Amino acid sequence: MPVWTAMEQLNTKVYRINLENGERLLGRIVDAADLKRVSRAMGLKATINLAPHEIFHTVLSEGQTIELGGGFALRRSFVQGFHRLEITGNLANVIDRFEQFGCFREIISWKTRLFVPTDDNGVRTLERVMSLLRH
Repeated sequence: MPVWTAMEQLNTKVYRINLENGERLLGRIVDAADLKRVSRAMGLKATINLAPHEIFHTVLSEGQTIELGGGFALRRSFVQGFHRLEITGNLANVIDRFEQFGCFREIISWKTRLFVPTDDNGVRTLERVMSLLRH
């Protein structure tokens, strides 16, 4: 089927579901982080919004990169022996503001990088960042 080419090829298990009314469905599970990309690839104009806690846990546990909007993305990076949540994009004009929300910066190999804490404050920090990007 042509729709399969729009989807990641990592999990190719196909599910067949028989509904009580006799209708049968065929499909695959799409990871939350891939919904926007798959929708775009299939020409759908759906808006898919993940909650900050869903984004936080998806990126940290599954290593998915998720677009936050405004040219920024959240990705998992391996830094100094630990997985961290890194905000990527043009940070020059927002880095101070993001730090006020709880993010922290580090200079690694002469490059300033911005991270969301992975502790109990991480979800709240990400909520604040996302609220700024929505406006």
